[in-house]
Amino acid sequence: FACMSGKGQKSVRVFVRIRPPVKQELERKDVLDCITVSPNDPRVCIIAAPHKGSKTDEPKEHSFHHCFDQDSTQEEVYDRVARDTIDDVFLGYHGLIFVYGQTGTGKTHTLCCQEQGKEGILYNSVVEIFARIQQDTKHEYECALQFVQIYNEVIQDLLCTTKSSVVQLRDDPENDGAVYLPGCSTMAVNSAAACL
Repeated sequence: FACMSGKGQKSVRVFVRIRPPVKQELERKDVLDCITVSPNDPRVCIIAAPHKGSKTDEPKEHSFHHCFDQDSTQEEVYDRVARDTIDDVFLGYHGLIFVYGQTGTGKTHTLCCQEQGKEGILYNSVVEIFARIQQDTKHEYECALQFVQIYNEVIQDLLCTTKSSVVQLRDDPENDGAVYLPGCSTMAVNSAAACL
């Protein structure tokens, strides 16, 4: 994950989540758990040799803002990854949570799961945003959604109802350094249920 907000030194934070092995991996005898979180520092991932008999026997350590092991819950991931970004949004900053990884690494589960007790970042974020809006009687809010996916370097509008869901990233000439997605579907929402 990469989380960004416009605030100070927290502008970009990078997290790693290690997924547990899936059934097919558990059934194979040659599959190793090659990535672990350091027992001494949850910011460090240790990457072991890629396979038995590898020429690279020495483990490598990589540092991030936080590493989540195989037993981390959705709630733990949400609290550490998304909550600060939502706080920043309510302070007037832009916020972004960018999820990246190979197919099958758990991005959809981490981001979009709606199974009770295992809700992902998106579900929990939307619920928290609208709970805060309801509690705030001093301000008026307008909320709108855009859902996009970048796949094979193509930006797709996930709310688009026509065949051509591809949108182009453009520089915003009126906003120095900003970009936008002209023609991307935008949906006005007034509740968490409308978002989900």
